[in-house]
Amino acid sequence: MITSRDYVIRQIRQLTLALATLLGKRGALSASEVAAEISATMQGAAGVDLERLRRLTRPEVRALCERDGAVNPELAVSMADLLAHDEHEASRLRAAWLYEEALLAGGPVPHDIHDRILRLSGDQAGAASSKNPAASTENPAEPG
Repeated sequence: MITSRDYVIRQIRQLTLALATLLGKRGALSASEVAAEISATMQGAAGVDLERLRRLTRPEVRALCERDGAVNPELAVSMADLLAHDEHEASRLRAAWLYEEALLAGGPVPHDIHDRILRLSGDQAGAASSKNPAASTENPAEPG
């Protein structure tokens, strides 16, 4: 019998393998090729392609890493790690949201998670949200 935990482990493995592939090909792929790799992985792991993911609200992004009614911090970090490699501002913002959700969930997170959030947010709103993730804008205007 496949449990919820088995499914989460499978998702994390899929995301981690894609990240390792991207890192191994660093410099050899164009931005559009990186986005295509991320999109295919997110479609397989979370059921949403990159274009759609870039338009999701914060609650919708959070729902992608919820299991049994709670955010799975390991899954949130794995998704964020992959999304952080897309150059599109909307992807990077959603990666920051996922890192913040992992913090709020209280699970294991990378030691430099606050730096990652600040780097991905790229503004003072990110600095405020890393100290108080609930203060983040739920559905900011999309970049022009």
